[in-house]
Amino acid sequence: MEIGLPQPSQVQSGSDSTALNPMFATLLMQKGGRVYDEEDRLCVLNELTAVDCFTEWSEFYTKYNFTKSYSNVNRFRTGTMPIVIADYTLYNSLVIAAPEIAGMWSMYPIPGEKRADGTIGRETCPSQSACMIFANTRDADASWEFGGPLKGRRSSTGASWKRYRARPPAGPRQTSRRLSGSAGRATPLQP
Repeated sequence: MEIGLPQPSQVQSGSDSTALNPMFATLLMQKGGRVYDEEDRLCVLNELTAVDCFTEWSEFYTKYNFTKSYSNVNRFRTGTMPIVIADYTLYNSLVIAAPEIAGMWSMYPIPGEKRADGTIGRETCPSQSACMIFANTRDADASWEFGGPLKGRRSSTGASWKRYRARPPAGPRQTSRRLSGSAGRATPLQP
């Protein structure tokens, strides 16, 4: 029996996606971990909780041999993958693409992390998005106005809409530190 875990969204531009895997992000949220520090400035995926979640997520594939890439609609409709953890779009796809199994399946809450008080945390991170404005844009005010509906709102991962300007690298040494994840610093822009 195969079990399907959420897959990263496909990038249409042909480049690799840098978004967190949805299952890893879910495990991280359920265990109280974060992607960024309290000020939303530094990545904290090197903390113990995040490393433990990464290990648990990786073991689905290394220890239990879960399938890494698959068509969840086809595998579910044929019964070769009777358990699939997916977002609501799978429901919509099955209703349209697999009417022959209508009434033969159900949706349930995502498995969760049992807490000390006995409740089960079922947090999940279904999607991520971002908006970037280049520092040399001709009309910064219009750009910020365009992103206005997001301004000040906090997402489920704790990130918020803030004005940041990445510091340009001073040279190859600083650039290599940035790429290794040790210098994710940004400077707030003044409104």
